[in-house]
Amino acid sequence: CWRLQNSGYEIHYEPNSVVYHVGGGTLSVQNPKKTFLNFRNGLSMLYMNIPSRYLFILLFFRLLLDGVAGLQFLLVGHWKDTLAVLKAHFSFYKQFGTGTQERKIRKNEWIKEAYQRSANKSIVWNYFIRGNKTYKNIFYKS
Repeated sequence: CWRLQNSGYEIHYEPNSVVYHVGGGTLSVQNPKKTFLNFRNGLSMLYMNIPSRYLFILLFFRLLLDGVAGLQFLLVGHWKDTLAVLKAHFSFYKQFGTGTQERKIRKNEWIKEAYQRSANKSIVWNYFIRGNKTYKNIFYKS
């Protein structure tokens, strides 16, 4: 959706739909490789879709939040997951700058509008601190 929207298409959703997700088919939640892939791919997704003027600040905050996640893994005894988070960041930064051809981000007004709408909306804050567990509660309640 993000790529389509960056290319100028409109994205719509059905707020009453229900999605059932079985989870990863090949790697269990306890597998540190899954942690590595989730964190590295999340960083890559930001790199490929965020406009340059927002990219570095968002990557900085992402680094901080991933550091908190790494500490959380460590505190509950999942040190292999902490290492996976570190490896994900090293892997991402090692490849940083590759794929610049694919970063064709269209500078539409929707980008400015989307960032203004979401500026005060932290998914982490709303989910973990405020206890909002659904998309509707996270994004439509302040």
